[in-house]
Amino acid sequence: MCGRFAQAIPLGKLNMTGLFDEVDSDYIESFNVAPSHHAAVVSMNEGRRLLSMKKWGLVPSWSKDDKSGSRLINARGETLKEKPSFRNAFRKRRCIIPASGFYEWHTEAGVKKPFFIRMSGDGGTEPMFIAGLHESWIKPDGEVLETFTIITTDACEKLKVIHDRMPVIILPENTDRWLDDSRSPGEIERLIKPVDDDKIEFYHVSAFVNSPKNNSLKCMERI
Repeated sequence: MCGRFAQAIPLGKLNMTGLFDEVDSDYIESFNVAPSHHAAVVSMNEGRRLLSMKKWGLVPSWSKDDKSGSRLINARGETLKEKPSFRNAFRKRRCIIPASGFYEWHTEAGVKKPFFIRMSGDGGTEPMFIAGLHESWIKPDGEVLETFTIITTDACEKLKVIHDRMPVIILPENTDRWLDDSRSPGEIERLIKPVDDDKIEFYHVSAFVNSPKNNSLKCMERI
């Protein structure tokens, strides 16, 4: 699974990727995004790619309440077409979560050690494009809650020493295809796979990142 990530990319640098056409809300950088936090997500809106803040933890539009969000932070790529919570969003509401990278914990000698996983290009500063799904849920008072989930797949060989799952990473040349809701499910499914080993790198970080309350560069620093 993926339970924590960093989105500490300056908006100017993120804009240079060409991932979105416009920004809909205030963009806030974070070194330690946890479930229930808000993060910037790119989704289609009337034919344009929109960068907007959404809450991490999917609440399907048909839900009676928003309690499902705490359980639906990840969606297994292998079962997207089968699960009622994900299948409609998979067809029509795919999104991309730009990230600096994500965190994963591995237990060694009874101690959970955190690692930071990032793209290997551009000296480790290349943005990572994580595949996701998004939904809009209307609260009883009429307010709209925008949420998202991260799609996961089997870990690539390099990461299996840490964990057996990883987020699906969409390479820059495939972002338009992933966001295009006119594409066939078969074409989209081919993008749900582990990233090649040479595209990523990882290193050990301190236990400072363990607390979601901590949000500074120290979360990502190599030790």
